[in-house]
Amino acid sequence: MPLLPLCEQNNEDDERNLLSERVKAMDSRIAADPRGIGITDEELKAYRRQIAEVEKHVLSVADVILCTCVESASKRIKNATNVQQVQSQFSTRDSI
Repeated sequence: MPLLPLCEQNNEDDERNLLSERVKAMDSRIAADPRGIGITDEELKAYRRQIAEVEKHVLSVADVILCTCVESASKRIKNATNVQQVQSQFSTRDSI
């Protein structure tokens, strides 16, 4: 008897999984070659685009986003979300 998945993955999920694997692979390459000698400019540009795409997806599906005040006004947050409420909490540090 074949096993059926509880929920069916669609092509979009497959694309995200592939993108995630590509990002992880490049992360490993960068960790192994911190000076980037074996990494081309084109590969870095593609990697940055992939990171931006992953960030946009993660931000767009999140119910809550915790970030700094500066980041809350960034283009990355504005372009990926439909923010309905911003709650700020300021704290100060005692000097040592």
